[in-house]
Amino acid sequence: MHAMLAPSEARDPTIDLLVARARAYRPLSLLHLHLDALELRGFVEDWGTVGWQEIVSIAAHRIFGELHDRWRPGDGTVYAEFTSDQQLEWSTASDERRSEIDNFYLRFEPDIRNLLEGGGAHPKFAYASSRADVLPAHMHRFLFALGMDENFWVGDRLLTWALDLATAGLAAYALAWTDRYRLLGPCITDEGLFLRAIDALFFSSRRVGMDLGVKCPDAYFDEIVEDLQVAMELCSPHWPRTAYKVFKRCRQSYLIELSQLGLSLEQVEDICDSIIERRPFVYRRVRTDHGE
Repeated sequence: MHAMLAPSEARDPTIDLLVARARAYRPLSLLHLHLDALELRGFVEDWGTVGWQEIVSIAAHRIFGELHDRWRPGDGTVYAEFTSDQQLEWSTASDERRSEIDNFYLRFEPDIRNLLEGGGAHPKFAYASSRADVLPAHMHRFLFALGMDENFWVGDRLLTWALDLATAGLAAYALAWTDRYRLLGPCITDEGLFLRAIDALFFSSRRVGMDLGVKCPDAYFDEIVEDLQVAMELCSPHWPRTAYKVFKRCRQSYLIELSQLGLSLEQVEDICDSIIERRPFVYRRVRTDHGE
């Protein structure tokens, strides 16, 4: 956000300038992208003649684009970074099991071990009812749906997924708030249900108490499981309702990462809640012909 909204020599900065700056943006790391999304979640300031809604839209779509480049099925860059199944098995295997693995690879000529171990890993896209043409603006839904392959999310894969799902959720909620009466108002929408689930997962521990959300994860999940299950059913009717436990690991991984950054969940939730205070829902009573 700082780079996009840096002072300009132009007397009247235009949307085109903001779009150009957004396109030039390259996050230094996943954490930088996440912190940018967190800043966006609480952003409500105009910039010159450009309204805050337009600024949020430009920034959110740039974040979606980064996530889409990383996660789109087929050629997303993140999958090559994942530890392979073979490497994960080796890292946790007993000496006896490692001997069996070595003997297995001896059966092949030429040796295929390096090929298999260095190939990264992919979740089961079809199993999660995810399509190859997933839209950038739907990355929060796509990443949530990938939780259906619950056994895939371990080790480095779990942290990467948790962080990017939280990032996508922050950006999607910020964008939805610019059209909050339609997407987040009294009428129930699919988008609102997804955002409620992701917010419950990461950013809504105040519903049941801050300590409960951090120190008592089982009790916390008892409070939010219905929100998660509604979104799970939107992803796939074949997703077992009991499989929400993968999100427990997801949340815990995210909280650990926050702690290592020196951030508390309370600080993050303060930022998330600030937009409600600064740009609240405002409903006005409509006068009728009878003056009511």
